[in-house]
Amino acid sequence: MGSKQLSAEQMESIRTFDPTLEVRLSTERQLLCYHGSPRSHSEGIGATTPEDELDEWFADTDARVLAGGHSHAQFFRQYNDAIVLNPGSIGLARELDRPTDTMVDPSRAEYALLTDENGSLSVELKRVRVDDEAVREAARESEMPHGDWWAEGWRVGQ
Repeated sequence: MGSKQLSAEQMESIRTFDPTLEVRLSTERQLLCYHGSPRSHSEGIGATTPEDELDEWFADTDARVLAGGHSHAQFFRQYNDAIVLNPGSIGLARELDRPTDTMVDPSRAEYALLTDENGSLSVELKRVRVDDEAVREAARESEMPHGDWWAEGWRVGQ
């Protein structure tokens, strides 16, 4: 249903998107952005992804800041002389509720701030609370596919 809401022109525009984006942060550092991994939007890199898999995914880059999404789970980790991070999700953050061993949608938006000044890199993982009912209401009123279903099934973490 979602892709049917887009025009042929919009679909063609999406097909032109690059799977990765490189951004020069400073003379010393490059940022590589991707969705799931540098080779696929549907693969997921996590806080515990084995280093041999990271070696495979990042073999073709000199970037020292590696940022991706897909899992909607915020994390930051060291990898060789680089850092790998997931800034989280503005619209659908995810986390494991340990007592029930289920994924929940916490009442927050997540993002990361990168600062590279005078040869010093700073990464801040940020979280901002959101109004649960306002999010549900916005989903119900939107034209997003399955908005009512999503709003009713949104399991908010405590």
